[in-house]
Amino acid sequence: MLKNSSSLNSLLILSSALFLLSVISVFPLEACPFCSAPAPTLNEQIDMSDAAIVAEFLKADKPLAGEQGIGSTTYTITEILRTPPGKKLEVKQPITLEGFREGKPGDQAIITGTDGTLIAWGSPQAISAAGLKYFKESPRKDVDSTIRLKYFIQFLDSTDPLISDDAYSEFAVAPFEQVLKIADILPREKIKSWIFTKDNDKASTRVGFYGLLLGLCGNEQDKKELQEFCTLETTEYRLGIDGCMAGYLYLSGEEGLKNLEQTKLMAKNEKGNPVQLNEVYAALSAIRFMHEYGGNKIPKERLAQSMRLLLNHENLSDLAIADLARWKDWNTSDNLINLYKNTPDTDRRLKRAMA
Repeated sequence: MLKNSSSLNSLLILSSALFLLSVISVFPLEACPFCSAPAPTLNEQIDMSDAAIVAEFLKADKPLAGEQGIGSTTYTITEILRTPPGKKLEVKQPITLEGFREGKPGDQAIITGTDGTLIAWGSPQAISAAGLKYFKESPRKDVDSTIRLKYFIQFLDSTDPLISDDAYSEFAVAPFEQVLKIADILPREKIKSWIFTKDNDKASTRVGFYGLLLGLCGNEQDKKELQEFCTLETTEYRLGIDGCMAGYLYLSGEEGLKNLEQTKLMAKNEKGNPVQLNEVYAALSAIRFMHEYGGNKIPKERLAQSMRLLLNHENLSDLAIADLARWKDWNTSDNLINLYKNTPDTDRRLKRAMA
Protein backbone atom coordinates (compact mmCIF):
# COMPACT_ATOMS: atom_id res chain seq x y z
CA MET A 1 0.00 0.00 0.00
CA LEU A 2 1.24 3.54 -0.74
CA LYS A 3 2.19 5.28 2.47
CA ASN A 4 1.49 8.92 1.61
CA SER A 5 -0.46 11.11 -0.77
CA SER A 6 2.73 12.44 -2.38
CA SER A 7 3.56 8.97 -3.67
CA LEU A 8 0.00 8.54 -4.88
CA ASN A 9 0.07 11.88 -6.71
CA SER A 10 3.37 10.99 -8.41
CA LEU A 11 1.94 7.67 -9.54
CA LEU A 12 -1.17 9.36 -10.90
CA ILE A 13 0.94 11.89 -12.78
CA LEU A 14 3.11 9.13 -14.23
CA SER A 15 0.03 7.16 -15.23
CA SER A 16 -1.46 10.19 -16.96
CA ALA A 17 1.79 10.80 -18.83
CA LEU A 18 2.08 7.19 -19.95
CA PHE A 19 -1.56 7.14 -20.98
CA LEU A 20 -1.03 10.28 -23.07
CA LEU A 21 2.02 8.74 -24.70
CA SER A 22 0.19 5.56 -25.58
CA VAL A 23 -3.21 6.65 -26.82
CA ILE A 24 -2.65 9.73 -28.98
CA SER A 25 -3.01 8.59 -32.57
CA VAL A 26 -0.61 9.51 -35.31
CA PHE A 27 -1.67 12.52 -37.33
CA PRO A 28 -2.66 11.57 -40.88
CA LEU A 29 0.06 12.19 -43.44
CA GLU A 30 -0.60 15.28 -45.48
CA ALA A 31 -0.06 15.52 -49.20
CA CYS A 32 1.96 18.73 -48.87
CA PRO A 33 2.13 20.09 -45.32
CA PHE A 34 3.82 23.28 -46.51
CA CYS A 35 1.44 24.16 -49.34
CA SER A 36 -1.23 26.80 -48.97
CA ALA A 37 -4.71 25.32 -49.25
CA PRO A 38 -5.05 24.45 -52.92
CA ALA A 39 -8.11 25.02 -55.04
CA PRO A 40 -9.57 21.86 -56.61
CA THR A 41 -7.63 20.99 -59.74
CA LEU A 42 -9.34 21.08 -63.12
CA ASN A 43 -9.28 17.29 -63.19
CA GLU A 44 -10.86 17.14 -59.74
CA GLN A 45 -13.56 19.61 -60.74
CA ILE A 46 -14.48 17.46 -63.73
CA ASP A 47 -14.41 14.27 -61.67
CA MET A 48 -16.69 15.77 -59.01
CA SER A 49 -19.27 17.02 -61.50
CA ASP A 50 -22.17 15.22 -63.14
CA ALA A 51 -21.80 17.21 -66.35
CA ALA A 52 -18.89 19.14 -67.81
CA ILE A 53 -18.42 21.00 -71.06
CA VAL A 54 -16.13 23.38 -72.86
CA ALA A 55 -18.24 26.26 -74.16
CA GLU A 56 -17.79 29.44 -76.16
CA PHE A 57 -19.28 32.79 -75.26
CA LEU A 58 -22.19 33.68 -77.54
CA LYS A 59 -23.99 36.66 -76.02
CA ALA A 60 -24.93 38.32 -72.75
CA ASP A 61 -28.14 40.18 -72.00
CA LYS A 62 -28.48 42.78 -69.28
CA PRO A 63 -31.84 43.19 -67.53
CA LEU A 64 -33.94 45.83 -69.25
CA ALA A 65 -34.15 49.24 -67.63
CA GLY A 66 -36.79 49.25 -64.93
CA GLU A 67 -37.01 45.46 -64.83
CA GLN A 68 -35.90 43.31 -61.96
CA GLY A 69 -33.48 40.50 -62.69
CA ILE A 70 -29.81 39.74 -63.19
CA GLY A 71 -29.77 39.19 -66.93
CA SER A 72 -28.40 36.10 -68.66
CA THR A 73 -25.42 34.79 -70.60
CA THR A 74 -25.53 32.28 -73.42
CA TYR A 75 -22.76 29.90 -74.40
CA THR A 76 -22.39 27.37 -77.20
CA ILE A 77 -21.06 23.91 -76.37
CA THR A 78 -17.82 23.19 -78.24
CA GLU A 79 -16.78 20.01 -76.42
CA ILE A 80 -18.49 17.58 -74.06
CA LEU A 81 -16.34 16.32 -71.19
CA ARG A 82 -18.98 14.52 -69.14
CA THR A 83 -22.70 13.78 -69.60
CA PRO A 84 -25.09 12.56 -66.88
CA PRO A 85 -26.87 9.25 -67.54
CA GLY A 86 -30.13 9.80 -69.38
CA LYS A 87 -29.25 13.31 -70.46
CA LYS A 88 -28.22 14.44 -73.91
CA LEU A 89 -25.73 17.18 -74.69
CA GLU A 90 -24.62 18.11 -78.20
CA VAL A 91 -21.82 20.14 -79.68
CA LYS A 92 -23.14 23.54 -80.92
CA GLN A 93 -26.00 23.30 -78.44
CA PRO A 94 -26.61 26.65 -76.73
CA ILE A 95 -26.99 26.85 -72.96
CA THR A 96 -28.21 29.95 -71.14
CA LEU A 97 -27.09 30.74 -67.61
CA GLU A 98 -28.62 33.23 -65.21
CA GLY A 99 -26.60 36.37 -64.70
CA PHE A 100 -24.99 38.86 -67.03
CA ARG A 101 -21.30 38.14 -67.66
CA GLU A 102 -18.86 40.20 -69.66
CA GLY A 103 -17.35 38.47 -72.66
CA LYS A 104 -16.71 38.52 -76.34
CA PRO A 105 -17.31 35.96 -79.09
CA GLY A 106 -14.61 33.31 -79.02
CA ASP A 107 -14.02 33.46 -75.27
CA GLN A 108 -13.96 29.94 -73.88
CA ALA A 109 -14.89 28.50 -70.51
CA ILE A 110 -15.18 25.19 -68.72
CA ILE A 111 -18.60 24.77 -67.15
CA THR A 112 -19.58 21.99 -64.76
CA GLY A 113 -23.06 21.01 -63.67
CA THR A 114 -25.08 18.96 -61.21
CA ASP A 115 -27.63 16.45 -62.44
CA GLY A 116 -31.30 16.90 -61.64
CA THR A 117 -34.55 17.24 -63.55
CA LEU A 118 -32.48 19.67 -65.56
CA ILE A 119 -28.72 20.11 -65.37
CA ALA A 120 -27.91 22.89 -62.90
CA TRP A 121 -24.91 24.61 -64.44
CA GLY A 122 -22.35 26.31 -62.23
CA SER A 123 -20.34 29.45 -62.87
CA PRO A 124 -18.20 29.33 -66.02
CA GLN A 125 -14.44 29.21 -65.51
CA ALA A 126 -12.78 31.27 -68.20
CA ILE A 127 -9.90 29.48 -69.87
CA SER A 128 -7.43 30.60 -72.52
CA ALA A 129 -6.46 28.62 -75.59
CA ALA A 130 -3.19 27.75 -73.85
CA GLY A 131 -5.10 26.71 -70.75
CA LEU A 132 -7.40 24.48 -72.74
CA LYS A 133 -4.44 22.84 -74.45
CA TYR A 134 -2.78 22.32 -71.05
CA PHE A 135 -5.93 20.74 -69.65
CA LYS A 136 -6.58 18.45 -72.62
CA GLU A 137 -3.02 17.15 -72.60
CA SER A 138 -2.80 16.73 -68.81
CA PRO A 139 -2.67 13.10 -67.59
CA ARG A 140 -5.79 11.96 -65.74
CA LYS A 141 -5.90 10.47 -62.26
CA ASP A 142 -5.55 6.87 -63.44
CA VAL A 143 -2.14 7.60 -65.02
CA ASP A 144 1.01 6.76 -63.06
CA SER A 145 1.78 9.58 -60.60
CA THR A 146 5.34 9.94 -61.82
CA ILE A 147 4.15 10.62 -65.36
CA ARG A 148 1.53 13.07 -64.08
CA LEU A 149 3.92 15.10 -61.95
CA LYS A 150 6.53 15.19 -64.70
CA TYR A 151 3.90 16.85 -66.85
CA PHE A 152 2.76 19.39 -64.25
CA ILE A 153 6.26 20.44 -63.15
CA GLN A 154 6.66 22.17 -66.53
CA PHE A 155 3.87 24.61 -65.78
CA LEU A 156 4.56 25.87 -62.25
CA ASP A 157 5.94 29.11 -63.65
CA SER A 158 3.42 29.56 -66.46
CA THR A 159 2.41 33.17 -67.09
CA ASP A 160 -1.19 31.99 -67.34
CA PRO A 161 -2.51 32.10 -63.73
CA LEU A 162 -5.02 29.30 -64.30
CA ILE A 163 -2.31 26.97 -65.63
CA SER A 164 0.24 27.84 -62.95
CA ASP A 165 -2.27 27.56 -60.10
CA ASP A 166 -3.65 24.26 -61.39
CA ALA A 167 -0.17 22.74 -61.74
CA TYR A 168 0.62 23.88 -58.20
CA SER A 169 -2.61 22.34 -56.91
CA GLU A 170 -1.68 19.04 -58.53
CA PHE A 171 1.54 19.01 -56.52
CA ALA A 172 -0.20 20.20 -53.36
CA VAL A 173 -2.47 17.13 -53.33
CA ALA A 174 0.22 14.63 -54.36
CA PRO A 175 1.62 12.42 -51.55
CA PHE A 176 5.22 13.23 -50.69
CA GLU A 177 6.53 9.84 -51.77
CA GLN A 178 5.22 10.53 -55.28
CA VAL A 179 6.97 13.89 -55.44
CA LEU A 180 10.17 12.22 -54.21
CA LYS A 181 10.14 9.92 -57.26
CA ILE A 182 10.71 12.85 -59.62
CA ALA A 183 13.49 14.50 -57.57
CA ASP A 184 16.01 13.82 -60.34
CA ILE A 185 14.10 15.91 -62.90
CA LEU A 186 13.16 18.86 -60.69
CA PRO A 187 14.35 22.16 -62.25
CA ARG A 188 16.87 23.01 -59.51
CA GLU A 189 17.99 26.40 -60.81
CA LYS A 190 14.43 27.53 -61.42
CA ILE A 191 13.38 26.43 -57.94
CA LYS A 192 16.24 28.42 -56.42
CA SER A 193 15.17 31.53 -58.31
CA TRP A 194 11.58 31.06 -57.14
CA ILE A 195 12.76 30.95 -53.51
CA PHE A 196 15.36 33.70 -53.47
CA THR A 197 13.92 36.23 -55.95
CA LYS A 198 12.40 38.89 -53.70
CA ASP A 199 9.92 40.42 -56.15
CA ASN A 200 8.26 37.15 -57.17
CA ASP A 201 4.67 37.68 -55.98
CA LYS A 202 3.49 34.26 -57.12
CA ALA A 203 6.33 32.44 -55.36
CA SER A 204 5.75 34.26 -52.07
CA THR A 205 2.84 31.96 -51.22
CA ARG A 206 4.74 28.89 -52.43
CA VAL A 207 8.12 29.42 -50.80
CA GLY A 208 7.59 26.55 -48.35
CA PHE A 209 6.76 24.14 -51.16
CA TYR A 210 9.70 25.30 -53.28
CA GLY A 211 12.04 25.11 -50.28
CA LEU A 212 11.03 21.50 -49.76
CA LEU A 213 11.61 20.73 -53.46
CA LEU A 214 15.10 22.23 -53.28
CA GLY A 215 15.81 19.92 -50.37
CA LEU A 216 14.99 16.97 -52.61
CA CYS A 217 17.16 17.97 -55.56
CA GLY A 218 19.77 20.33 -54.15
CA ASN A 219 23.56 20.06 -54.00
CA GLU A 220 26.21 21.22 -51.52
CA GLN A 221 25.98 24.84 -52.64
CA ASP A 222 22.20 24.76 -52.26
CA LYS A 223 22.63 23.34 -48.76
CA LYS A 224 24.80 26.32 -47.82
CA GLU A 225 22.28 28.79 -49.25
CA LEU A 226 19.39 27.10 -47.48
CA GLN A 227 21.37 27.10 -44.23
CA GLU A 228 22.03 30.82 -44.53
CA PHE A 229 18.37 31.45 -45.35
CA CYS A 230 16.90 29.22 -42.65
CA THR A 231 19.20 30.26 -39.79
CA LEU A 232 18.96 33.98 -40.54
CA GLU A 233 18.33 36.05 -37.42
CA THR A 234 15.19 38.04 -38.14
CA THR A 235 12.24 39.74 -36.48
CA GLU A 236 10.06 39.47 -39.60
CA TYR A 237 7.35 36.93 -40.26
CA ARG A 238 8.66 34.74 -43.10
CA LEU A 239 5.96 33.00 -45.07
CA GLY A 240 6.98 29.44 -46.00
CA ILE A 241 10.12 29.28 -43.85
CA ASP A 242 8.83 26.00 -42.35
CA GLY A 243 9.00 24.25 -45.72
CA CYS A 244 12.45 25.70 -46.38
CA MET A 245 13.64 24.37 -43.02
CA ALA A 246 12.21 20.95 -43.87
CA GLY A 247 14.03 20.99 -47.22
CA TYR A 248 17.21 22.07 -45.44
CA LEU A 249 16.94 19.18 -42.96
CA TYR A 250 16.21 16.72 -45.76
CA LEU A 251 19.33 17.89 -47.59
CA SER A 252 21.68 18.31 -44.62
CA GLY A 253 20.62 15.66 -42.09
CA GLU A 254 21.92 15.84 -38.51
CA GLU A 255 24.30 18.66 -39.36
CA GLY A 256 21.34 20.85 -40.29
CA LEU A 257 19.37 19.76 -37.24
CA LYS A 258 22.20 20.89 -34.98
CA ASN A 259 22.26 24.27 -36.72
CA LEU A 260 18.50 24.72 -36.22
CA GLU A 261 18.85 23.74 -32.56
CA GLN A 262 21.42 26.47 -32.04
CA THR A 263 19.60 29.18 -33.98
CA LYS A 264 15.87 28.44 -33.86
CA LEU A 265 14.82 25.86 -31.27
CA MET A 266 15.68 27.82 -28.15
CA ALA A 267 13.97 30.85 -26.62
CA LYS A 268 17.30 32.60 -27.26
CA ASN A 269 19.75 31.74 -30.03
CA GLU A 270 23.46 31.05 -29.61
CA LYS A 271 24.08 34.82 -29.64
CA GLY A 272 21.71 35.28 -26.70
CA ASN A 273 19.06 37.07 -28.76
CA PRO A 274 15.35 36.13 -28.53
CA VAL A 275 14.07 33.88 -31.34
CA GLN A 276 10.78 34.90 -32.93
CA LEU A 277 7.97 32.50 -32.03
CA ASN A 278 7.04 31.89 -35.67
CA GLU A 279 10.63 30.86 -36.42
CA VAL A 280 10.66 28.38 -33.52
CA TYR A 281 7.33 26.95 -34.67
CA ALA A 282 8.69 26.63 -38.23
CA ALA A 283 11.61 24.57 -36.91
CA LEU A 284 9.17 22.42 -34.91
CA SER A 285 7.14 21.82 -38.09
CA ALA A 286 10.29 20.85 -40.01
CA ILE A 287 11.19 18.31 -37.31
CA ARG A 288 7.67 16.87 -37.48
CA PHE A 289 8.03 16.54 -41.24
CA MET A 290 11.34 14.71 -40.97
CA HIS A 291 9.91 12.32 -38.40
CA GLU A 292 6.97 11.46 -40.68
CA TYR A 293 8.60 11.62 -44.12
CA GLY A 294 12.35 11.72 -43.71
CA GLY A 295 13.06 8.00 -43.60
CA ASN A 296 16.45 7.41 -41.99
CA LYS A 297 18.05 10.70 -42.98
CA ILE A 298 17.91 11.74 -39.33
CA PRO A 299 17.41 9.03 -36.67
CA LYS A 300 14.03 9.22 -34.94
CA GLU A 301 15.67 9.38 -31.52
CA ARG A 302 17.76 12.36 -32.65
CA LEU A 303 14.61 14.17 -33.79
CA ALA A 304 12.93 13.41 -30.46
CA GLN A 305 15.97 14.82 -28.69
CA SER A 306 15.49 18.09 -30.57
CA MET A 307 11.78 18.15 -29.79
CA ARG A 308 12.54 17.74 -26.07
CA LEU A 309 14.31 21.11 -26.16
CA LEU A 310 10.85 22.67 -26.49
CA LEU A 311 9.39 21.07 -23.36
CA ASN A 312 10.26 24.19 -21.39
CA HIS A 313 9.32 26.66 -24.11
CA GLU A 314 6.82 29.18 -22.82
CA ASN A 315 4.47 28.97 -25.80
CA LEU A 316 5.16 25.66 -27.53
CA SER A 317 5.67 23.14 -24.73
CA ASP A 318 2.15 21.73 -25.13
CA LEU A 319 2.79 21.02 -28.83
CA ALA A 320 6.11 19.36 -28.04
CA ILE A 321 4.38 17.15 -25.46
CA ALA A 322 1.76 16.06 -28.01
CA ASP A 323 4.38 15.26 -30.65
CA LEU A 324 6.59 13.31 -28.26
CA ALA A 325 3.53 11.43 -27.06
CA ARG A 326 2.51 10.27 -30.50
CA TRP A 327 6.13 9.34 -31.19
CA LYS A 328 5.94 7.15 -28.05
CA ASP A 329 9.00 8.85 -26.62
CA TRP A 330 9.08 7.05 -23.27
CA ASN A 331 12.19 8.98 -22.23
CA THR A 332 9.93 11.97 -21.70
CA SER A 333 7.99 10.55 -18.75
CA ASP A 334 10.24 11.90 -15.97
CA ASN A 335 10.43 15.31 -17.60
CA LEU A 336 6.64 15.42 -17.87
CA ILE A 337 6.20 14.61 -14.20
CA ASN A 338 8.56 17.40 -13.16
CA LEU A 339 6.96 19.78 -15.64
CA TYR A 340 3.49 18.94 -14.34
CA LYS A 341 4.54 19.53 -10.73
CA ASN A 342 6.12 22.88 -11.54
CA THR A 343 3.32 24.18 -13.76
CA PRO A 344 0.86 26.55 -12.04
CA ASP A 345 -2.77 25.42 -12.02
CA THR A 346 -3.58 28.63 -13.86
CA ASP A 347 -1.69 27.40 -16.94
CA ARG A 348 -4.62 25.42 -18.34
CA ARG A 349 -3.04 25.04 -21.77
CA LEU A 350 -0.07 23.10 -20.47
CA LYS A 351 -2.00 21.23 -17.80
CA ARG A 352 -4.47 20.07 -20.45
CA ALA A 353 -1.64 18.80 -22.66
CA MET A 354 -0.34 16.62 -19.84
CA ALA A 355 -3.63 15.54 -18.25
